[in-house]
Amino acid sequence: MFRYKDLVSWWGELHFDRIGGVELAEPTAWLPGLKPIRFTEIGCPAADYGANQPNVFPDKVSSEGAVPYFSRGTRDDGMQRRYLEAFLGRFDPAEPGFDEAANPRSPRDGRRMVDVGRATVWTWDARPYPWFPLAGDVWVDGANWQTGHWLNGRLGAAPLDAVIEDLAASAGVTAIDAGGVSAVVDGLAVAGRSSVRDVLEPLAEPFRFVLRETSDGLAAADRPRRARMTIARDDLAEEEGRAVVEIRRAQAEDVPAEVSIGFADTEADGRPSRVAARRDGPPRVDDRDLPVFAAASVMQGRVDALLKDRDAGRETVAFALPPTMLAPEPGDVVDLVLPERRVPLLVGRIEDGPVLRVEARAVDPAEVVRAAPFGPRAMSGGRVTPTAAPVVVVLDLPTRDGVDAHQPWVAAAAVPWPGPMVVHRRRSGSFEAVVTLDRPAVIGSLATALPAGRVWQVDDVSTVEVELVRGAPSSVDDEALLAGANLAAIGSMADGWEVVQFGRAELVATRRYRLSRLLRGQGGTEARAAVATAAGADFVLLDTALRRLPIALDDVGRATTLRVGPADRTVADRAVTELTVTPGGAGLVPLAPVHLSARRDPATGDVALAWIRRTRSGGDAFDAADVPLAEAAEAYEVTIRGGTGAVLRTWRTTTAAATYAAAAQVADFGAAPTSLDVGVRQISDAMGAGSETREVLHVGYD
Repeated sequence: MFRYKDLVSWWGELHFDRIGGVELAEPTAWLPGLKPIRFTEIGCPAADYGANQPNVFPDKVSSEGAVPYFSRGTRDDGMQRRYLEAFLGRFDPAEPGFDEAANPRSPRDGRRMVDVGRATVWTWDARPYPWFPLAGDVWVDGANWQTGHWLNGRLGAAPLDAVIEDLAASAGVTAIDAGGVSAVVDGLAVAGRSSVRDVLEPLAEPFRFVLRETSDGLAAADRPRRARMTIARDDLAEEEGRAVVEIRRAQAEDVPAEVSIGFADTEADGRPSRVAARRDGPPRVDDRDLPVFAAASVMQGRVDALLKDRDAGRETVAFALPPTMLAPEPGDVVDLVLPERRVPLLVGRIEDGPVLRVEARAVDPAEVVRAAPFGPRAMSGGRVTPTAAPVVVVLDLPTRDGVDAHQPWVAAAAVPWPGPMVVHRRRSGSFEAVVTLDRPAVIGSLATALPAGRVWQVDDVSTVEVELVRGAPSSVDDEALLAGANLAAIGSMADGWEVVQFGRAELVATRRYRLSRLLRGQGGTEARAAVATAAGADFVLLDTALRRLPIALDDVGRATTLRVGPADRTVADRAVTELTVTPGGAGLVPLAPVHLSARRDPATGDVALAWIRRTRSGGDAFDAADVPLAEAAEAYEVTIRGGTGAVLRTWRTTTAAATYAAAAQVADFGAAPTSLDVGVRQISDAMGAGSETREVLHVGYD
């Protein structure tokens, strides 16, 4: 009489009121198809068998607090998703395979029986996920989320049926139906180049699905919860020389007593996590890592069920069936009824022949994989701490030491600083960790332009203002300044870097500092000091927070993709910064020579050119006879230019001196010049010509 799920009859028939249980003879004013049905609230608890009673809630203090009929009250995100797919898919004409009879049009106005466009799903909570439900010190109903109706944190999940079909399609396999797989995870991460089999095979056992070949292609489905068929002792075929049933049971020592699964824990902000299950036995452990994002409570249920199943699987059974019998298929569950007991078996292999040889293993007969009790996995206090992606700067600088000079420096800053940052480098399609940044760097940008300035002299006039992401630079006295304190790089990887020092740092606004008493063009960057640097350029304090980026010499000049983020996050986390840089090997480029001079020999008219070379490392010993060469061999390139800047002559020499012969001067200028535009570069075997020193020299006489 009261069939509240019989929508078609309710919408398409006359209505008769019942007064005191007695149906009236005349119908109400309702006419069949008069108005569409609008579901103002639909939904299903994320619990096993939740669709049996979709209106109940796990909240014990609610008037509707209960578990669905026949449910154990364990978490099952797949059930909630299947319920909504079935409900909305049945009534939505846009869904594939829509049946017109399921949602007919009204004979009165053409509107469909169910106005699916106005159906609303219960519930999307205004409280932000994952702070709800994980912040247990704030939300007292957070535990209800586990098996409740909430879509927050579930709507974007990765049902394994769609994952399997998408992965197969990416490999060109379209004839596959994975609709029978019900498990749901929050995400799947495929690192590097992997085959579909390599990705799916480790998931099959813990998530209890099988992949088989059918006449229509491939099919993936949950391992059957109930036996497809029952095989009695009399159904078996006998073979000469073989037992009718061969049962082998492995020793307890041969089966791991502990199983553990590694995964990315969505209840702990995506951190790598591990759950384990153990029984009494020898200390043998089966450790496996799955590329999935999932809740710890869900994975604990999976590992508990896996241990039970592995323990049951110690028993393997082989038997034969007559060819006339409807045989099971690999992946089927069958019940083998023996005189002493009934054994549920998972069929693994069938061999055709005069008889059908079946090899199977015993399975855990439990129907439902039970999730573990919910326990917050968040940070201290049950609250998830948000982490912004770091600001990352890579610096290609003239060497600050002689070790791995071709390698650039990398620095990162973030507010708040989440702890060590790991730099990952892309190789062959995947990312590998290459270096860890233990401390935040002082990073910012120029708030005002830095004009061109004189090098190697303390400038008490010029100033520059910087706005920092974090950090607080401080002033130093002249003794510390001249000893190398307050060293900073200004510029970019694209335009190059100038290394400066500052003696004074004054806070002028929030995170904004005015730097003065500058020393410009330090560390071999005098060429950059000769040009202005616009506001917005990067600023990085060169201290111990920086680390070398470990690249090979062959990587110089090649684009390199990096991902930098907290050590406890994956490379796909939104708190990770990606950037692509092309190291230029600036640390191997010879520095420009200094103190160029020109002297003419009055007897021959030749001009003797001379200079002093510099070194990239070990040049601070003032009592040394000369600085280290830091190159495989000493060589220089000398260039003579004309009045328009055009190159007139270039030659090489192996000492810090060269002779410009009188005959060459006449050939180049028509007479002996009184001044020369001279440029000198030191030559490196690894990087070629280095930075040039260029001066217009007055040619004097010895």
